[in-house]
Amino acid sequence: MLLAVIILASLAYFNRSPNAKPNGFARKWLTDWIEGQDQKTIPAPLVRICGVSGDRIYTAGQNPQYLMSFDRKLEQKGVLTLNIPLTQKLQAANGLIVDSPEVYLFANNLSTLYKAGIDQPGIDSIKLGKGIFTRSIRLEKDLAVIRGFDDDPMRQVFKTVDLRNGLISHRNPLVDDADGGFATDGLLNYDSTYHRILYLQYYQNVFFCLDTNLNLLYQGHTIDTTRYNPVRIKKLKNDYEQKLVPVTPRFPIIRNSFASNGLLYVISELKADNESPENFRHNSVVDIYRVPDGRYTGSFYIPNIGEDNIQSLFIDSGILIALYKKHIATFRLRMSG
Repeated sequence: MLLAVIILASLAYFNRSPNAKPNGFARKWLTDWIEGQDQKTIPAPLVRICGVSGDRIYTAGQNPQYLMSFDRKLEQKGVLTLNIPLTQKLQAANGLIVDSPEVYLFANNLSTLYKAGIDQPGIDSIKLGKGIFTRSIRLEKDLAVIRGFDDDPMRQVFKTVDLRNGLISHRNPLVDDADGGFATDGLLNYDSTYHRILYLQYYQNVFFCLDTNLNLLYQGHTIDTTRYNPVRIKKLKNDYEQKLVPVTPRFPIIRNSFASNGLLYVISELKADNESPENFRHNSVVDIYRVPDGRYTGSFYIPNIGEDNIQSLFIDSGILIALYKKHIATFRLRMSG
């Protein structure tokens, strides 16, 4: 039986210039939303913030075997090594979440969760259903949501999974597509204040809000006007596996997102008509939406550090942590309700 391998996470995005002409929307600016605190140059390339527990900030690079930690003053505190064999499939697509004292590594192409303790040498693994998955988010201690495949290698389904035994309890396809999920690829977020799951599409101005049983509560829209952004794919086969790859450039309209305290923060890739090219070039713009109803509330800038812009963000106790390609910085949220 052929194994369908989705390589969404390993493919580089192709760039165009969607901001060369007006995009047809305007932003409401929140000028006093954040206040800069600390910033440091990071000692190695990092791509994601995996969690904040106590006084530690946990980050990771492309290799999921290693976690680098910082204190709240952004001083490096050490490197945690996960005793997991690194394979091409593991490195191609994975998710890392730290909730001290536990570390969760979602191995997408292996349909597996690895679970370890920060101060313990052992590691456990459990299969999460029978199909590979492309997106994952942990909800509570023993519950997660994944987006992945069942029997149809061309359609993805959202599933709630018990992290103790790998059993699936709820399913929802949410969107009907037959391209392996490329056109509707996106980001999963979870807001623990309202216990809401949010899924934002990369290529259209659509996001979905679900409860923890995967019931759709509403479909929202980001403030931009991108309603059509086609993605074409093709199949590549050999004797052992089947791969789906895009054959046209993909143009994401969002870079990253995070949900906290009833608000959804979205880093947008699109310039509004009421902002200057210079401001857009020297900052990353964050749009804010209310989790209960999806209503847009305003936008603010996170400044670049030189030519370095933000790749990942995390919010904890009123502090926004921004991970750049070469720096890490913190900002106090002056207005977070």
